[in-house]
Amino acid sequence: MSSSLVRSVIAVMGCVGATSLPLCAQEHRRLTEEVRIGSVDEGPASFGDIRGIATNAKGWVFVLDFSTQDIRVFDAQGRHLKTVGRKGSGPGEFQNANGIARAPDGTLWLNDPANARFTALDSDGGYQSSFTVPATGYGFLWVGGVDPAGRLFDEIYVRNEQGYRTALRRFSADRQRVDTLSVPVCTDPSRSTPQLYVIKSNNMEAHITVPFTAGPVTAIDPAGYAWCGMNDRYLITKTALGRDAPVAVVRQAAQPLPVTREDREKALAPTRKQFPGAVLNESRIPRVKPLIERLVVDDRSRLWVKRTTADGHTQFDVFGPDGKPVAVVDSPLHLDSWAPLRIEGDRVYAIVRNEDDVPFVVRLRIARAP
Repeated sequence: MSSSLVRSVIAVMGCVGATSLPLCAQEHRRLTEEVRIGSVDEGPASFGDIRGIATNAKGWVFVLDFSTQDIRVFDAQGRHLKTVGRKGSGPGEFQNANGIARAPDGTLWLNDPANARFTALDSDGGYQSSFTVPATGYGFLWVGGVDPAGRLFDEIYVRNEQGYRTALRRFSADRQRVDTLSVPVCTDPSRSTPQLYVIKSNNMEAHITVPFTAGPVTAIDPAGYAWCGMNDRYLITKTALGRDAPVAVVRQAAQPLPVTREDREKALAPTRKQFPGAVLNESRIPRVKPLIERLVVDDRSRLWVKRTTADGHTQFDVFGPDGKPVAVVDSPLHLDSWAPLRIEGDRVYAIVRNEDDVPFVVRLRIARAP
């Protein structure tokens, strides 16, 4: 989904500390592409379905490809160094791995839900160990990571009276203890009920989300917090995991983009291709796009609110851990909203696609806007 907001006037907050991302609230920043990794030809840089990106202290980039269940390792200049892992259930093998994260000590942790385990790699990608965990289901991308204390956490589904609720499962640094933390609910029941097209064909029934309808957006801060809200309004709250009362709130004036005829046709094209002859009532599609496309927390616990401008480029509003505005960061590229996105220091690691929908990994530097 894409969105656009009217840029609000941000009060001058001063620059962030020298050890942090060099952003000032009174200035805009721009993402400048430094390295692009990918290829339309066969080879280690030819990706199918990227589900994870991680880095090490050397600037190496680790790319998890879901389609081949391996990790391609590239140096800081984008040159392929090696490929580790493969599909399977043995040591160093993966099944439906859908995410990777770096721990404070440099260990790379891989979520391997089909094998019901987490796998640890050293900082250069070598296999170290794995440990088994009860499987509770998994999503498209791994919602999890490692907190500053070295505790591994991931999203799980817990049964309750209404069916299931989401929570976070957190393992102690020695992996001997586990606790469960509640995740704040930021959805509006009156607007968060999924809007679906129900398509019946022979003995099959498919449920397809109506494009551009409102839904929840959430981002977990490994420091022990969750940011969340509804994507059709610019109101985001920060809550400590396991607590109910918000500790910070983000609000901004915003104006959504209209949904055009071209937008509707493009959004419905995959469904019409998969289900020829399906009747899709276009009047159910909202007239405007959601305001917020995605929430991301960087390595400094700052919130990045991702949205798309009218010309199709990506833009971020950046807020400090206290919810105060820090800066606006523009990108000349459209960054994939459904793919991994990592922000570390003054670098952004994201996925872009060419006209043939081939994915590429890009490393972007946060620089002064011209």
